[in-house]
Amino acid sequence: MLAWLAALWMIPAPCLASGQPEALTPTCLLDHVDPDRLMATLTALPPSRSPRGGEENQRALVKMEEWLVEQLRAMGFEPQVLPIHGPGPEFEGGPERWHNIVVEIPGRGQAQAHAPDAPSDRASTDGEGRARRPAGGDDTANQPASLPPPEVLVLSAHFDSVQGSPGADDDGTGVAALLEIARILKESHKADPLDRTVRLCFFNLEETGLVGSRDYCSHILRHRINNDQEKVIGMVSLEMLGYFTDAPDSQASPLKVLPDGTPAPTVGDFIAVVGIAAHQEFSKALADAMASGEPTMPVHRADYFPIPIPDILRSDHAPFLLLGVPAVMLTDTANFRNPNYHRASDSIATIDAERFAKVVRAVLAAAITLAGADEDRHEGSEPLR
Repeated sequence: MLAWLAALWMIPAPCLASGQPEALTPTCLLDHVDPDRLMATLTALPPSRSPRGGEENQRALVKMEEWLVEQLRAMGFEPQVLPIHGPGPEFEGGPERWHNIVVEIPGRGQAQAHAPDAPSDRASTDGEGRARRPAGGDDTANQPASLPPPEVLVLSAHFDSVQGSPGADDDGTGVAALLEIARILKESHKADPLDRTVRLCFFNLEETGLVGSRDYCSHILRHRINNDQEKVIGMVSLEMLGYFTDAPDSQASPLKVLPDGTPAPTVGDFIAVVGIAAHQEFSKALADAMASGEPTMPVHRADYFPIPIPDILRSDHAPFLLLGVPAVMLTDTANFRNPNYHRASDSIATIDAERFAKVVRAVLAAAITLAGADEDRHEGSEPLR
């Protein structure tokens, strides 16, 4: 299975294989989101990949880290394997044993935004003595003073699960989606770079208190933002994307009536963009781009909260919100819809493959629109200001 899946990653989509920039339209790229490959990725993920629950779970999480690095390298990336430093949950080996994995696709003219091999206080070495450093590094001292900070769109998923659960929807679907988007954008970048950098973060230890994303924001991103080394235009946490149902009363909600006076949805047939009112410019641009890219996937915006309530802080976008970054959670709403949430029944059999692929198409369309600010190349896109 693993060898076969690796081979699948290496097969470029027809419009990508031509190498002709004029062929790289958003429509062409969206056409090559592969539902079979998405489900094959889910099948390849080890179950119960958790730092808790014993040695078998920990081995599965280590295997997951290694597998992700292999897949990204097969696509042509040089993944940054970032050690997670405490504080963290109490489990054998401590948080330093675990890592986040980050890759990025530099925007047009932003290839040198961060020197990949720049010195960093977060550097470490792997088992073979190779340096591990934050994605892009933190040294921008060699940039001309007149250059504005690079603009970055962050997409993330978490690759750990709760102990005892296969984690197919939570968050295998997010991981599979992020890998599919990485593959397509990496290939298209060779002929037609986007204008903004797209950073793809595979966070660890989400299920133990957002440890991985908190560490990334505290030790890497905060420094970059505070020193005007980059501007994050928005962050999207891909958090459970594959459970859908058309059954009546299948969708619950923290609110019975929405702020605009309309009833909360009661059927779980949509994907939700969950954020706060202060960041509606970003959440609306994201939702509109998703709907434009995949009109048959209903997108519901839940961005009317003036302050974050606990239910909307349950994913890796939360630490980004604390930095003032426009950040949202894209989700099938977890336990408000999916009865398998955090259970042994969260299996591949519960995933709606067709609608899951539509969500991935919608997210890819949004990434192209939000990061591809050149309207001459991507007609209809509207850059965030």
